[in-house]
Amino acid sequence: MAQYLSNQVPVYRSQMSPDRSIYDLFKVVFADSSVMLKEHFRSIAPIIEFSKREFYNHELIPLRKAKPSERLDPPLIDVYVTDGYRLKGSDINPSEVRFIVDEIKFIVADPAYKGKTIGVVSLLGNKQAHNIMEILNKELDETVMTAFDIACGDARTFQGKERDIMFLSLVVVPGAPMHKRETLSLSV
Repeated sequence: MAQYLSNQVPVYRSQMSPDRSIYDLFKVVFADSSVMLKEHFRSIAPIIEFSKREFYNHELIPLRKAKPSERLDPPLIDVYVTDGYRLKGSDINPSEVRFIVDEIKFIVADPAYKGKTIGVVSLLGNKQAHNIMEILNKELDETVMTAFDIACGDARTFQGKERDIMFLSLVVVPGAPMHKRETLSLSV
């Protein structure tokens, strides 16, 4: 930064580091003229509702209508995994892993879900997602994994990609000690 950005205004220079985005720089340079997203076309209304409420003051208009072939009812399900816990010194929740694997096995066995794609996002990094994928590879046939285009990873894994069914693996409850505790899993 000192070598290549020394001629930049100091407040801008700090926004040009590798851990910042162009949006961070934009918020500083054009602070008085910020633009808020008004319409959203990628997700259906129930999926975007949280962001709409929490970050857009209910002003965001979801434009995407799910095709009949895409509709799953209900579109959002939250599941409380009562025996969940985080392994000490690890970012893996074995109970949550087992729950998600069993749910995916149930889905792929149901003819109603034929042709659907499945993804698992772990918010705590790749260890949980990698663990889920390893078990799925052991317990499901390769043709099933391919037919449902099953993928597991962190948020970056799915950036710009879509799946018909997504599982969100939270791994732990905030503030919970590193032993047996309840945790929450979400599937869409």
